Amino acid sequence: MEIKNHTPYTYDALMAFSKHQAASPEGKKSHWFFLAVGILNTVGLIRYGLHLLMGNRTPLYCLVFASLVFAEICFFIVLFAPQIRAKRIAKRCATVSYNFTEEGLTHNAKNGEIASLSYDGILKVTESPDYYFLYIAEADAHIVRKDGFTEGNEDDFRTLLRTVIDPQKLHIQ
Repeated sequence: MEIKNHTPYTYDALMAFSKHQAASPEGKKSHWFFLAVGILNTVGLIRYGLHLLMGNRTPLYCLVFASLVFAEICFFIVLFAPQIRAKRIAKRCATVSYNFTEEGLTHNAKNGEIASLSYDGILKVTESPDYYFLYIAEADAHIVRKDGFTEGNEDDFRTLLRTVIDPQKLHIQ
């Protein structure tokens, strides 16, 4: 049985993946870490900024202040990186066509060729209300739109996943 799916990689699809990843236990840990670092950095930035404003312009204070400004800029870049990346990728208007069989999956690659992937290469499968995420790396996944099936349907896809993916890697309903 072949199951086919067409998934446009839109801004919404990419942000759904980003939000899904952020909601994972690993994503929550990194969220709290970055929040704590950001708060500590902001406190330091204010403290050394006040020292500089009050006339204490020793080279060490200037260096620390400049370092904190740089860290704060980097913090905001990391904070908004998913949105920036999603907008950049969505501008390409890419649609990925998947073909799922019991042997593996194929999809159109960036260079226009057909790429194939064995189900052994999938680290885990999760889902959101609108998408399935087939992880091929810790922070990289194939996004499969639930209403994008052109041959077969979502139930057929779930059945296929349950037969070809190790149950420990499968995190779907």
